[in-house]
Formats: sequence, structure tokens, C-alpha cells
Amino acid sequence: MKQCPNCGKEVPSNSKFCTYCGFKFDEQPAGANVNQSNDNQKQPGNSNPGQPTQRQEAFNEKTAEAKQFSSNYFQWFMDTLKHPTRFNRNTNQYFGLTSLIISVVLIAILINQALKNIPTFLYKLSTMFDSGSNSSDASSIAQFTSSSQYNEGIRATFTHVFAYSVVALVLAVLIPFLIKKVVYHDSQKFLSFTTEFATESNYVLLIEVLVIILLSLNMFVFASLVLTAFISVGYTIAFYYSLFRNSHSNQLDSIYAVLIGVAVQFIVAYLLVSGFAF
Repeated sequence: MKQCPNCGKEVPSNSKFCTYCGFKFDEQPAGANVNQSNDNQKQPGNSNPGQPTQRQEAFNEKTAEAKQFSSNYFQWFMDTLKHPTRFNRNTNQYFGLTSLIISVVLIAILINQALKNIPTFLYKLSTMFDSGSNSSDASSIAQFTSSSQYNEGIRATFTHVFAYSVVALVLAVLIPFLIKKVVYHDSQKFLSFTTEFATESNYVLLIEVLVIILLSLNMFVFASLVLTAFISVGYTIAFYYSLFRNSHSNQLDSIYAVLIGVAVQFIVAYLLVSGFAF
């Protein structure tokens, strides 16, 4: 084991970067071990078929680093659920990007599962407004949803909704970062800002997982739709808080920074809906 000079955590001695804070260790000078390894390769009597090859050693090293990264990420994720507004500058800068990628994957699964539940939703909606609906209504809905035109519409809907969701999530992170960079001349790097944004919004991942489970079990369809709205609310709160978190007494007030951010969001949303962006 060796100690990271940036955060002080202990990591495996063969690690090339710190799995806690992302610090990249300097390349180790060629030492006696390397020379000894080369000498052993030159001597035919020292070759051992049971020894791991250089490629296997590299693979084992990457696997160990990935396991350590996953363990540290999970610990950080649990900490953010307890204290969403506590951000540690020594946190691995790739944790936030990891959370956003996981969120994008969950959003894709959620949209796909929601579209699959449209027939059930339509049937429950019909029974809600028409108590006299019978099996013929269910069969007509089933016939409609099994048509090729319906399936093509579902695929197109998935593509558009997923694309809009991803763009909205990217803008929720990018807009406050650019405002702080341009207006307040903030020196924070994008990956660090992304991790701070994820610290304040990681609980949204749990909401996404819960909605996916409810939709998969075909239970509480209407409640799932309400919970889906909280996904957008969660990221919106992180968007606002990222602009309010720091005090800029001698510069533009945070209220106006939020207004600028909301205006940019509305403009981009209008362009997307109007079809100019795609």
C-alpha cells in the first residue's frame, strides 16, 4: 500500500491514480524489479509458465482499481444521501460524471418501461371514466397497440423523449457552470463542478430506480407518473442551488444568475420543441 500525497488515503502500491480523489501518481522510475524482470526473461531457465504474463498483470491491476473505484463511489454515494449539501473538494472528480451516466441509463430504462405500460394505462384510464367498460374495450386497446403504426410511433417517441431528457440533464449541469465561469470567473473545473452537482442530486437516482420497479411490476402506474415528475424537480433544485451556494457580494446577485439560467433553459426548450435543434 502507498499513501496519496493529495488526500492522504491509502491505495494499492501499483495504482496509477488515487481512487479516492483521482490524483495521478508520477510514473515510477525503472528500478531493480524491472531490471530483474528483464534479466529473468533473458535467462531461459527462469521462465515459469505458471507466472502471470505482463498483459494479465495489467488486467489484474485494472480490475483492482475498478473494484476500489466502485467501493469508494458507493461510499461517497451513501454519504451524499445523508448530506446532499456537503461537498468534499478531495472527492474523486469522476464520481459526478459516473452518477450522470448512471442517471442517463436509468432514464432510458424508465422511458422504455413507461412506453410498454401505455396499454395498461389506457385501459385503467378508460375504466376510470367509464365504469361500464368490458373485455371488448381491452381487446380494442390490445389490437391498437399491436399495430405496426403504433410500434413505429413508440420507437419515435422513445428516441425524442430520451434525447430531450438527456439534453435537459446536460443543460442543468452546463448552464450554471458556464454562468459561474463567465459571470463570476469561478476557477472550479467542470468535472469538479459535475461532482458537486451530483452530490446535491444523487437521491434522484433512487427515485428513478423506484419508478422503474413500480412500472416493471405494473403497479401504481399513476403514482409512478407523479414520482417521475420529482426526477425533474430534483435536478431543478440542484440547478438552482448550484447558483446560490456561493456568495458573490461584489458581483451579479444570485437571483439574476438564476433568471439568466432559466431564460437560457426556456430558449433551448423552445428550440427543441420547435424542431430547430434536431
